Formats: sequence, C-alpha cells, structure tokens
Amino acid sequence: MKQFFAILIAALLLLAVGCAQKPSIDGPDPDAKPVTEGTTGEQGDIELPEIGGDMPVVGGWKIIGEGRAQLPEEAEQAFRTVTEKLLGATYVPVAYLGSQIVAGMNYAILCTRTLVTANPVTDLAVITVYVDLEGNAELLNIADFDLGAYAQAEDAGAPELLDGGWQAPESAEAMDAMPQEAATAYAKALEGFVGNNLTPVALLGTQLVAGTNYAFLCHSSLVTLEPVVSMQVVVIYADLSGNATITNIVTVNPADFN
Repeated sequence: MKQFFAILIAALLLLAVGCAQKPSIDGPDPDAKPVTEGTTGEQGDIELPEIGGDMPVVGGWKIIGEGRAQLPEEAEQAFRTVTEKLLGATYVPVAYLGSQIVAGMNYAILCTRTLVTANPVTDLAVITVYVDLEGNAELLNIADFDLGAYAQAEDAGAPELLDGGWQAPESAEAMDAMPQEAATAYAKALEGFVGNNLTPVALLGTQLVAGTNYAFLCHSSLVTLEPVVSMQVVVIYADLSGNATITNIVTVNPADFN
C-alpha cells in the first residue's frame, strides 16, 4: 500500500510540473513588451522620422505656362472638343508643337494641366489630338511634359524632319509679355547669339537656385541654306549680379509624347 501511495504522489508531482511549463491559451502576457516594425527586442524602440508636411516640388521648378497659344483653327477646335469631356483636371493650351499627316491630321499641343482638387496642382502636359478627314476630333494621348528633364537633357540636334513624320510650325509670334526679370534675362542671354533665330513663345517655368533659371519655349529657325524649324526649350540662368547666359537648348519632338 505504501508503494502505491508513493507512486501516486510521484505522478501528481510530474503533472503539476507539466502544467507549470505549458503556455497559457488565455492571451498574451500583459507585462510583455510587443515587438513591432521600428522596434527591436534588445535595443528598444527606434524613433522613426516624422512623415508629412510640405514636400518640395520635384526639381524645384515652378510652372508658369504663359504663352500666346496660337493654334491652327482646326487644332484649336479639336482641342476644345476633346478637353471639354475630360474630368478631374482643366487644360489650357500654352503652345502649338506641331502636326503629323496621317489619314487626317494629328496635332500636338502643350498645355497647363490643373487638377481639380482641394489644393490644385498645376503641371505641363502634351495633348495629342486626331482629326479625321470628316473633321471629327479624337483624343489620342495625354503625356507629362517633364520640364526638369528638358532642362537637363542633351540636345540631339534639330533634324530637318522630326522623328515620326512630325512637322514643327513654320513660324510663331513672340508672346505678348513676360515678367520683367524674365524678359531682362532673356535679352541679356541672347546678346550676340547667332545661327539660331529664336522667338520666345511661352515662359514655361522658373527655378530658384543661386539666382534663377528660366525655361522658355521658343520657335527655332536655324540659319542654313534651307532653314530648319523646330520648337525648343531654352533654359537661361540669371545670377544674383544680373548676368544671364543660356545653359541648355533642347528640341521638342512631338513623337516623344505618343
């Protein structure tokens, strides 16, 4: 009998030890510290940087988009037809970039695009419109016009025929007016500039640096036996002492926006 009670007591002790080691199924230990993203169990909490607040404009360019927007009558009518059906943003033409003969005609139009939001944001876009032989208009594409990329890109030249069969306008009138600082910088930068007759069509944007960068859209006519015309982005830097110089000239090819 004594041996039976000894075995029973031993079994009860083993059972008690097993229950003490078994994890609880009632929930996590309230005293345990949770480990989440941004924390470690050994080093403690890691302070994450605050997210939010005003974010700088990419490239620091402020969109101006002031121009005469002289479009061929058919292109202007087609632009209005297709844009009045667009929701979520408003489009205002800035300049006519060129045309492409197809079974009808394609037109490329640079415009400002303003999102219809509580805090409107304006940027530049190229709208390509197709007009068929009966005069019906159709929206082909809307593409971003990255002013910062044009300000930094290297020009491949102004070919007589743009890629994709696009043709730049033969001529363009200068914009009526521009801010005085921009006009002064443009005039100074082009003093003595020869070989390329540039007509400023629109002031696209400005960028504050140690001075100011100005991006102009210009109609270009190379002085050659057979003049080559194109639309070009001309970037001018004006320093704090009032000096100004051309820092970049890049041809705009509408084929890049299809």
